[in-house]
Amino acid sequence: MFLTLFIVLAISSLWFSYKKPSIAFALMLCTFSIEQWFQSKDVFFLSHGSLINFTIGFIIIVSLLLRLFNNFRYQEMFTQTSWFVFALYIYTSASVLWSPVSDIAIDNFLHAIPYIVLSVLISPLLISNKEDAYDAGKYLVIFGSIIVVCLLFFADWGYRRILMAGLVGDARANPLAIANMAGYVLFASILFNFKKEFKYWNVLKWLVVLLCLGIAVKTGSRGQFLLMIFLSMFLLPLSRPINQLKKILPVMFGFLVILVGSYWAMDTFTSDYNQVENARWDADRMGDDVAGRFDAASNLINTWYDSPANVLFGLGSSASYDPAIAGFYTHIVPLEILGELGIIGFTLFLFILYMVFKAFRRSIVHTKGDLTARGILATFSAIALFEFLLSFKQGSFLGSQFLFCMLVVLPKLEKSFEQSVKSTDIQERDTLQNELPNKFTYIGVKLK
Repeated sequence: MFLTLFIVLAISSLWFSYKKPSIAFALMLCTFSIEQWFQSKDVFFLSHGSLINFTIGFIIIVSLLLRLFNNFRYQEMFTQTSWFVFALYIYTSASVLWSPVSDIAIDNFLHAIPYIVLSVLISPLLISNKEDAYDAGKYLVIFGSIIVVCLLFFADWGYRRILMAGLVGDARANPLAIANMAGYVLFASILFNFKKEFKYWNVLKWLVVLLCLGIAVKTGSRGQFLLMIFLSMFLLPLSRPINQLKKILPVMFGFLVILVGSYWAMDTFTSDYNQVENARWDADRMGDDVAGRFDAASNLINTWYDSPANVLFGLGSSASYDPAIAGFYTHIVPLEILGELGIIGFTLFLFILYMVFKAFRRSIVHTKGDLTARGILATFSAIALFEFLLSFKQGSFLGSQFLFCMLVVLPKLEKSFEQSVKSTDIQERDTLQNELPNKFTYIGVKLK
């Protein structure tokens, strides 16, 4: 049954992507959640663990080929930021040569390469203009909302994660990936300015918001839960103007829904935890977890600072896995980049962030007065900022593909917004030039 359902999902996604290739970008953002839900329902997907990843990868590649054959211009493919991101990954691949755990570094890099190529190199090519981004955001809400409902109400849950089919325990589940996807859907639901095809969306979206918050609590993802609330409130004024009373009231209602929804999610989805599990939301427990991550990162930085060569070139990719340092990744990506890739890698990283910030500022100017573009900018910026802030408490550099995907996409959107403004200016100029002779002729006739 579930294999048939997956085949239907794959075929329908391929069909939608044939019509609008950028839809595959939204599918990419939901990949890990789709994978976990199907693995929780049928042991077949556990036995064929790469099937879903390969299928979605195939859909994305087909979508890109359709885009390339459809009057796609080379200059739309990459921005300056893209090349610096690629340079950072290339330097990372070279650094495995001097890593203290080169075997582990090579294995980690080879494991991450398909995801990096698909998420950072290929998927951003599906977004080349405002219309592409709009379609991607719209289908992110559609796909994501369905997946959130399936995960929350049609899956068996253990502590913090869904239970895999046929397995005792939950070792293969990844609750953070599910919570991240819920965050993307929440941002798109709140910040996107949908057109008239979503007739009842202004009411329905708050139900989706509540369910996304419920996912974050159910998975015990504290950082995601707090950032979902904060970033949606912080970027809402960017999404739409609130300088009039009739526009302020819906915003205040939205904030109220988020706050009430947060309380509801905490009360509903932690009520069945035992005392030890529920302590995860205790402030002391959170402080201890943060301290543990900084201790691991401190060991990495202290080792990195031991010699000038380490400071410049870094300890090498995956050096954190050395038992003498941390034995695992440090969960703080910026410090991991500094320690493992040195001043060279960290400078590249900072320069990428700087270029993306400049593109964001220019995009604010380019999208003035365009509600659709403002909603797109707010949503994609929220996802990028969400991933960036989460990188201070979870994951590794090689596992942060979605962060660098968004860092590549945002400057592309800025170029698209700029071209849209220039196109509008040219149209207005041409219209004015066409109208002026008629006006002078009219005046001449009247004078006679």
